Amino acid sequence: MNISRILIGLMFLIKFTRLDAQTHFKETGNFTDAMNISILEAKVNGVNMEAGDEIGIFDGSLCVGLTVLDQSVDDVFDTKTKSAVAGSDDAETQENDGFTVGNPISFRFWDKSENTEMAVSEASFYNPNSGNEITPPTFQIGATAYVSLNTTFNYKPKSNAGPDQIVHEGESGQLDGTGSVDLNQDSLSYLWYDLDELDLNEPDVAAPAFTAPQVSEDTYFRMVLVVADGNSVSDPDTIVVAVLNVVTGPVANAGGDEINATENEAVILDGSKSFDPDGQAISWHWELSLNNLELYNSDSARATFIAPEVNSDTTIYAVLTVTNLSDLIDRDTIQIRVLNLNHAPIAVANSQTEILEEEPLVLDGSNSFDPDSGPFELAYHWNSLNGGEISNYDQMNAVFTAPRLLADSTFYCSLVVFDGEKYSSPDTIAVTVLHTNLPPVADAGADVVVNEGDEFTLNGTSSSDPEGKILLYEWTSEYLILDDVSSPVPIFIAPEIHRDTTVFATLNVSDDELSSETDTVWITIKQVNKNPQWINLPVDSAYLGRSYRGEIEVQDADLYDTLTISAGNLPVWLSFVDHGDGIAELFTGYVPHADSLLGDMEIVLQASDGTTTIDTTLILHLGFLTAIPESQKTVFTVFPNPVTDWLSFQFDSPLHSKTLLKLYSIDGKLVKENVVFEKRSRLFLGDLNRGFYLLELLEDDRRLNTVKILLY
Repeated sequence: MNISRILIGLMFLIKFTRLDAQTHFKETGNFTDAMNISILEAKVNGVNMEAGDEIGIFDGSLCVGLTVLDQSVDDVFDTKTKSAVAGSDDAETQENDGFTVGNPISFRFWDKSENTEMAVSEASFYNPNSGNEITPPTFQIGATAYVSLNTTFNYKPKSNAGPDQIVHEGESGQLDGTGSVDLNQDSLSYLWYDLDELDLNEPDVAAPAFTAPQVSEDTYFRMVLVVADGNSVSDPDTIVVAVLNVVTGPVANAGGDEINATENEAVILDGSKSFDPDGQAISWHWELSLNNLELYNSDSARATFIAPEVNSDTTIYAVLTVTNLSDLIDRDTIQIRVLNLNHAPIAVANSQTEILEEEPLVLDGSNSFDPDSGPFELAYHWNSLNGGEISNYDQMNAVFTAPRLLADSTFYCSLVVFDGEKYSSPDTIAVTVLHTNLPPVADAGADVVVNEGDEFTLNGTSSSDPEGKILLYEWTSEYLILDDVSSPVPIFIAPEIHRDTTVFATLNVSDDELSSETDTVWITIKQVNKNPQWINLPVDSAYLGRSYRGEIEVQDADLYDTLTISAGNLPVWLSFVDHGDGIAELFTGYVPHADSLLGDMEIVLQASDGTTTIDTTLILHLGFLTAIPESQKTVFTVFPNPVTDWLSFQFDSPLHSKTLLKLYSIDGKLVKENVVFEKRSRLFLGDLNRGFYLLELLEDDRRLNTVKILLY
């Protein structure tokens, strides 16, 4: 398969990219004098490397380039490739800091997900034009190599001993190492190390069983699992099996040692963690040391009561009795500390509700009070929630000063008072501060440089109004045609010019009251030379003994360029004239009757706009005029070829009632079909993928000709 079509676009897309992000490989080299490496395929054990993996380029043990995959690169002949750059040795330094020209090229992989580096065992290089595998090249400055990378690697298996376990003495249990994995899908062997003598029945299976031994107290046993795939051994994984001592009779658990509650707070007593080690059902009964308190759900695992009001902090005891079906009991006690509750003071803030900006305002907190009337005097703290300054903020009467504003604004001032133990909830007042309007500021954006013919958008969005009002925009320019002079982002098309030119546009903005000063943006328009294009080539057939005339046409998007057309390799009997307006002619009054002329004659055509020269080769077929009636013969010319978007057709004879053009992809799929009615027509190919296509001409379902087209 010829892969030149696949790789032709890549020749222009390779970039010398420096990686700033943290990478595994550390490259060195002179990347100005570099070699390009296009990676067509990267596989480990036949599986594609993934995004985030790295490929290092080495000259011996020296890393001279690297690339980080942003997607997998599947196969040699697909369109997914990854470009990399190898840096050469810097001749100005003494150390070896890049590749040496002529040295062999080697590669290494970094598997990010497995944190593993591996050598590449197979690197196959390819000719981009023929697609054939070639002898591995050496490092060369400015060269490009196309390579497929494959290697085999035995990943170290991973052991997984499963989660930690809790069992009671005498219970049966089983370990589970089936979560262990081997990325190479190799069969695993298992070995458990019983560090604390739990006594596994089979230490060399994935899930060995055991019976929990009798213990005098809760005891922990460590188990270590190691797996092997026949080539390497995993790191160990350890779990702990907790064997719990079994207590005879129920175990009461009142929920801890102490509960703190405030007066009138609902207190929840929780004995749900009580249990019987033998699994017998249990019953609960709660009692309080204060008999005058009502206890709700006293015969349930959870009981509640309301903490009483107290004059000082007081302790109440709750006793939980748990009984199992064998009438064995256990008791547990928890103490409840009821805290005397001090009520928070009440803050009351007063002030005037409307002032001018920068005018002082007295804040009054004299109506604040303490409902407990305790021995402490109130302390005051004023705060502005959204700007401004407060002086004497710790006094009953503070002073608030508003800042300079951009609009009428509301400020919120809050007061909190403190009785020595508790803070009050804040009390907030709203103060409206009145503002005087300021003019807006125009910003026409930074000066710009554009190419002629480019569409460009001016940007006045950085203009502002101190008050944040909606702006009205007014652009003016004597040199540019703006699509909307009242838009913040008007668009213009840079005009065609004969030389670089600098022009300007001005911007004025206004709010509903005031206008800004004018701001100017300077636009430098660069003259850009555009290459001439072949528009029409003559019919490619002439006949011995007959006259011949063919028209050649070239266009140039630059209005000021002068076009010239020339032809080479012309025989003495064939004349050429350039009309000087982008049109030239090949003509003769008589093609000599000479058998030596029969066949294809190549004519080299060149066109120039004074800066750029383009060329093409016209194949003129010389033959005898057959007796086929003109009404049955269709000769056509296809141009340009290669083509970027529009493909033109020129027929030199009348069309039949059913003349059909069919376009096939290189793999034989029909991608376009068009019925032709006129002798000169066009077919749009700009919506297709770049590559080779076959164009077939049919008349009355009879194939007359097939032409190979390159879309680039």
